[in-house]
Amino acid sequence: MASTDRDANNTQPLTSAITSNRYGKTDHAPFIVHIHAKIEHITESSYEVMMKRQVSRIISSGLCSIKKIGRGKIAVEMRNFYFANALASNKDLDKHGLFAFIPLHRTVRSGIIRGIPTSITDQDLRSDLRSTSKIIEIKRLNKRITINGKTDFVPSTTVNLKFAGQSLSKHVTLYYDLHAVSPFIFRIKTCFNCYRIGHISKYCKRNPRCRLCGQPPHGEETICERQDLSPKYINCNGDHLSTSSNCPLFIRQKNIQSLAAVENISLNEARKRVLHNSNATGSYDFPTFNAARPAEYRNFPMLPHIVNSNPPSINPNRFSIFNSYNDSYLPYSETLKNSDSNVHYGNKNTQAHLSRQHGIKENRN
Repeated sequence: MASTDRDANNTQPLTSAITSNRYGKTDHAPFIVHIHAKIEHITESSYEVMMKRQVSRIISSGLCSIKKIGRGKIAVEMRNFYFANALASNKDLDKHGLFAFIPLHRTVRSGIIRGIPTSITDQDLRSDLRSTSKIIEIKRLNKRITINGKTDFVPSTTVNLKFAGQSLSKHVTLYYDLHAVSPFIFRIKTCFNCYRIGHISKYCKRNPRCRLCGQPPHGEETICERQDLSPKYINCNGDHLSTSSNCPLFIRQKNIQSLAAVENISLNEARKRVLHNSNATGSYDFPTFNAARPAEYRNFPMLPHIVNSNPPSINPNRFSIFNSYNDSYLPYSETLKNSDSNVHYGNKNTQAHLSRQHGIKENRN
């Protein structure tokens, strides 16, 4: 299972969108820059300490802290966005076999809106969609359909929106109608080469395996020994296929992706939280985004439902309060008698006038 967690870290090579990512003036702290080693196989123990030494020598000012986040990976916190952008563009790192970038989740939030007809093109959305946050990318998502045993992908009514900044808009406006924005949660990837979770076969660096027994592929002429047996997952030994979404490893990875999307944290941080909670309680209850609830309440926890056996009667006449009188209310004169002696109502002449008006004897002591 430990190897599967490491496989979840396997990602495709950094794209130009990540390497060119920079902080803006409206972004708030912490200003984090990730630095990775270029070498693939690190043999030296505590290699990250060497990376910290090189970075601390290259950076002259604006450095707050450096911590290890993985094998050959460190996270550097800078004082402000200017120093962070300067570090991400520093050419001296390349001389020491290091490259820096700013994680996308620090500057971009990704959400989805639903119920957008496919007849509305992406170009229409770019020109007609309105939001309080700047929208930097619009992409309609596809859905998988199967017709006559053939699988195909067609456009769906769900649209992915990317917002500049670290805050996700609660809603957007399209043709004077509000559409709720939900956090975009990435689909869990399953490799059909090694049948591990967290990457796809295009970027798999492991040897291929049989999805039934976990051994090397048998070839077309050889039948797997588990062909007629009950399914058995080759990673967790569960009674399900390697592609099943009921696998505990699959569910855990889904929790990690959901937590990272909802709370806008890195996958590494989300993984630590989920694993820590799972080790303590055996499960993890991450914050979910309930689409079944009304749009204006989706981002807030529901209050506990309290059943009142004697609910108050409600009079539909809002002016009925003027027609009712409660005899238990004290008259003003009695209220003055029971008031604190330290409270004065104006000067002595005014207090005497109030006393005479309400039949209260003046205290001349």
